[in-house]
Amino acid sequence: MDANLKASMRPSMADKMRAEDGVESRAAREFGLGLQAFSERRLDCAREHMERAAAFQGRVARYQHGLGVILRELGEYREAELCFERALILDPGHVEAHYDWGCLLSRDERFEAAIPHFEAVLLLRDDFPQVRFNLGNALRKTGKLRQAEECYRNLAHREPRNANAQGNLGIVLRDQGRIDEALVHWKHAVGLAPENPEAHWNLAYGLLAKGEYARGWKEFEWRLKTEGNGLRQRLLTQPRWTGEADSSLTLLVHTEQGAGDSIQFARYIPLAAQRVKRLMLGCPRELSRLFDSLEGVHCLVVEGDPLPHFDCHVPLLSLPGVFETTLSSIPWPGCYLKPSGSHTNMRLPRLSRSLLRVGIVWAGNSRHANDRNRSTHLRDWLPLLSLPGTTFYSLQVGPQTSEMARLASETKMIPLHPWIGDFADTAHWIEQLDLVISVDTAVAHLAGAMNKRTWVMLPFSPDWRWLLDRQDSPWYPSLRLFRQPSLGDWTSVLTDIRGELERLIREKQALPAMSA
Repeated sequence: MDANLKASMRPSMADKMRAEDGVESRAAREFGLGLQAFSERRLDCAREHMERAAAFQGRVARYQHGLGVILRELGEYREAELCFERALILDPGHVEAHYDWGCLLSRDERFEAAIPHFEAVLLLRDDFPQVRFNLGNALRKTGKLRQAEECYRNLAHREPRNANAQGNLGIVLRDQGRIDEALVHWKHAVGLAPENPEAHWNLAYGLLAKGEYARGWKEFEWRLKTEGNGLRQRLLTQPRWTGEADSSLTLLVHTEQGAGDSIQFARYIPLAAQRVKRLMLGCPRELSRLFDSLEGVHCLVVEGDPLPHFDCHVPLLSLPGVFETTLSSIPWPGCYLKPSGSHTNMRLPRLSRSLLRVGIVWAGNSRHANDRNRSTHLRDWLPLLSLPGTTFYSLQVGPQTSEMARLASETKMIPLHPWIGDFADTAHWIEQLDLVISVDTAVAHLAGAMNKRTWVMLPFSPDWRWLLDRQDSPWYPSLRLFRQPSLGDWTSVLTDIRGELERLIREKQALPAMSA
């Protein structure tokens, strides 16, 4: 073919520019249509437009970011993350892509990875809304408490009427053991947002932790208005019971929150039963056989089963407020929970009288909000588990039991989880032990409710129910509390426990000689 003819067939520079302008115009149009559909919550339609925009101009960061936002809203999180990543490759200074990727990482609890993205937003745009709040949350979740405090203080200074900033500043102060300072900010948050349930619930935490129960229980009722809490109460049409004595009433008491909470406050069931004709108790299946032994329960209803007729109801955790409980009036009926009578053939082997039987729990439910701070690893316990004069039994259940297999050569612990299906089974094994050592889990509450000698390992900033700076618990006379002296310091706690356990072993070994 003639060279001149070939040249004439090549597009001119003007033709190229017109084609590129056309592509950009079509991409911009699709992008606009995608934004419009997104604003109208027509997400599938928005996705189609945004995908076409990205197909026309895949090297434009805002199109990749826009597609990522829509995919995130559709629940396609991995694909959304890839879009945010592509947007930042194309434009490392794309503020919104940094922010949205950080939020997506935080959603998946990948807080370490989220922090650099939030910090990049602040470097690029110091006034970007919400980023300090999210950065503070990520820093707190990764244990960077001083940095999180600085972040929240900065936000509170910039937005003095932001109740959430005050509330989270209080939380990070609490995490550092500075509960009095935290209370100042929580009270301020309630003043700024008197109808904000989270603000009141934070305040309840501080008051209850300090033993200021009179006001604390009133603030604690706001938990029922927070997102995810009090749902059962909102579905019930019967009136709320406020403690009145009426011999014609059938009362429904329903559990809430975790199993440990339910076990702790089950002590109020006999008191409530004395004021009504019949008491029905609604609880999860894992607690049903255990709670069947509670005094005063006329009818036990497992969650999900149809409810029989009742006249009024009350959440279990509201009963301390109903009975106006103070530190000096916490009801202690003695051992108020006991194992089911269906385990007569499940017995621990006979041991020498000089051996202590010790049950241990080293980790709680991983879904618990504070599990990162309250749980340990079995390897942390190895110096304790090597003590002679003791037989250790694992009361641990759940995925953490796999740690036993990895450390089988270093421990001689006897696992009980194959014979634990619910808390009644756990109670059966606890009854046969001399001592239970546990992190802050439902098993610690169960052992306390059975009046079994129990040592509880508490994180530096423990739950409100354990109060402050004391080794005993007014809720459970048989418990002794071992507190972290600093954040994350389980070594000191386990060293103290080893010393106390050695003392108990010596006492146990001396018993035969004393009785001879």
